[in-house]
Amino acid sequence: MSDRTGSKPKGFRFNEKYLSQIPALQQLINLGFEYLPPDQALAARQGKTGNVLLEEVLREQLREINRIHHKGRDYLFSEENIQSAVQKLKNVKYDGLLKTNEAIYELLTLGTALEQTVEGDTRSFNLRYVDWDDWRNNRFHVAAEFSVERSRSTETARPDIVLFVNGIPFAVIECKSPEVEVEQAISQSIRNQRDEYIPKLFIYTQIVLGVNKNAARYATVGTPAKFWSLWKERQDKEAAMARSIHRTLPDETKDVLFSGDFTAARQFYDALEAEGECELTEQDRAIHSLCRPERLLELVSEKKAGLVTTLVHKFDKALNVKKYDVQGGTSAAGAGMRWSGPDESSDIFMLIDESHRTQFGSFAARMRQMFPNACYLGFTGTPLMKKEKNNFAKFGGLIDKYAIDQAVADGAIVPLLYEGRHVEMEQNEKAIDLWFSRHTQGLTDAQRADLKKKYARAEMLNKTDQVIYMRAFDISEHFRANWLGTPYKAQLVAP
Repeated sequence: MSDRTGSKPKGFRFNEKYLSQIPALQQLINLGFEYLPPDQALAARQGKTGNVLLEEVLREQLREINRIHHKGRDYLFSEENIQSAVQKLKNVKYDGLLKTNEAIYELLTLGTALEQTVEGDTRSFNLRYVDWDDWRNNRFHVAAEFSVERSRSTETARPDIVLFVNGIPFAVIECKSPEVEVEQAISQSIRNQRDEYIPKLFIYTQIVLGVNKNAARYATVGTPAKFWSLWKERQDKEAAMARSIHRTLPDETKDVLFSGDFTAARQFYDALEAEGECELTEQDRAIHSLCRPERLLELVSEKKAGLVTTLVHKFDKALNVKKYDVQGGTSAAGAGMRWSGPDESSDIFMLIDESHRTQFGSFAARMRQMFPNACYLGFTGTPLMKKEKNNFAKFGGLIDKYAIDQAVADGAIVPLLYEGRHVEMEQNEKAIDLWFSRHTQGLTDAQRADLKKKYARAEMLNKTDQVIYMRAFDISEHFRANWLGTPYKAQLVAP
């Protein structure tokens, strides 16, 4: 109910609290969150609505989850360092919502380095704000009606629910009654993130949610309303996949299941789902039908199809199927499947898309082993001309071509225009010579000359941080000056 500002709630809605907020709190408590009533939440912030960190909880957790490992022994961080870590998180310089949120995200994920003397050895040691290795070592709190003082004002805004990890506000939830659209919750959340409201809360927040009883949407801080995603409960797809893979199928259903007849396969899976023994998606069904090397052997050996579409790696797996009788016996890969060895027919045509990618390795060799006399037709937009990899040597001469200018004229593609740019940079010869002199002390003149020759090459200079930074800056400025605010986007392709 974050539309309420000031010291007293206005427009209180019974349904919103009892049909949305309280059920959400109950669910979170069942998940293991400790509930903080409003008075306790305020006390944990030293009674100041301008504070958003539960500092004492944070301080306790920093002591609990951090140890200094030194020479086989564990040591605690000093109280000065614990307080320094709290202050570092608390006093991050505000540089706009997104940049500040990003800076805090790095602190939360990477931790901070603090200097401490252990057994006479003074070094920097990393302190974590969150135990990412074992979530059970962290503390989780949930607070409702979490009042936060607005920027440059004595009024407050109250998000419905705030979730804390180790005293740090990780998530903010806006709740609405069932008859109110989730979009209103999203609108309130976006409003509260503005500079004139309570950005001091959202600089720490990693996820924001808008919910009612029937729907939920979520986003990261700063996300426009149209990009908030629909919350979907994750199903145990791995377990469902394992059950379906290891399920023994009757022989009489195998041909139906893996035939090209989609309707029959669909009927089988519908019946399987009706039994309630496994949960399968359309993607699962496609995987079952396509990802069997035995399927390729079956189609080839029994000539069940006049046109077969497959992936090149299937040939490698198919020929790795063990214990098949090359002279005409029965394959152990499937009942009734007979494999008579390579197909010597010259009436087979192999149409290979992206033929510059996969036709120079073991997969392609296995394919040609299975069909030594087939006619191989390669399609590619970037034919290889190298000595060791050459499409024309692999497939023969060029049959036909579809030139770029013809494709542009046909409207199949649009022209790609290039503009060369040169970034003006000045060389600081004095600084370079000084650096080179310091790093080559003790070398002979010949060795120094070799190094200078090596590092004077353009490719070495192009790898320096200064050159990369200047070019990146030029790209950014060029885009902002010419294309920012238009329907067009930029794409950077690095060599």
